[in-house]
Amino acid sequence: MIADDKADNDKKRNFTDVNGKKNYDSITLSKNTFYKLIITGIVGLMASAFFIGYTIHSEMHPLTSANFPSTVPAQTPPSTPVTVTNISIGNAPLLGSSVANVTVVEFSDFQCPFCASFFSNTLSELKKEYIDTGKVKFYYKHYPLDFHQNAKVASVASECAKEQGKFWEYHNTLLGNQTAWETLVGNNTVKKFEGYAVDLGLDPNKFETCLDSLKYERIVDSDLEQGTMLGVTGTPAFFVGKEGKYTLIEGAQPFESFRQAINEVS
Repeated sequence: MIADDKADNDKKRNFTDVNGKKNYDSITLSKNTFYKLIITGIVGLMASAFFIGYTIHSEMHPLTSANFPSTVPAQTPPSTPVTVTNISIGNAPLLGSSVANVTVVEFSDFQCPFCASFFSNTLSELKKEYIDTGKVKFYYKHYPLDFHQNAKVASVASECAKEQGKFWEYHNTLLGNQTAWETLVGNNTVKKFEGYAVDLGLDPNKFETCLDSLKYERIVDSDLEQGTMLGVTGTPAFFVGKEGKYTLIEGAQPFESFRQAINEVS
């Protein structure tokens, strides 16, 4: 109850009930205290409503990693001039003429989605304008990343196909069908790779023996070691240029990035 002055308070302290008995339980509040209680109550109700709503939303939409976008690799500059005194080509698979003026060396991972993107979106244009016209020689080097479970065996399988003269056909099959084999496990992976060999007309027994023995594992490891020494940290990575002076192109960059790098050294 609200008292306007002391007299009213005294009267209300002596309030009697309907039976004539004095009620000493009556509580007297000033106006200021009453208003403070009202405001406090309103704020409390608003806070309660907020937390109740938040709890309901959290139960309906739990905060898991699926609620957030996956991490996107930071954009890298399309090219970085580097000085490389020697890139050992060895017996790496070659596209184009070995006497072409400009060299492109790709370090790649068959299970890498960015490598598949380069294959699908850029390689054909690069081949048409520069490789097939004799201006560029294009070499492939293996760089299987350790968190891609089937990348290394895919590299070994491609070398087994190379043994029978069909590296690039097998290369195209692996990258063009990446989603069909990237999640396979164990013998299922091997059977898939053997099936691709059959589809390409390779001797199946020879291919199977080669793959089972991991005959070319050392070549794959050697490429990986060389790429790391050259500064490769991810795939695909390309060295474009001539002996002693190259431009490093990182990632699945558009054709224009390669055109610029090639024209600078032509």
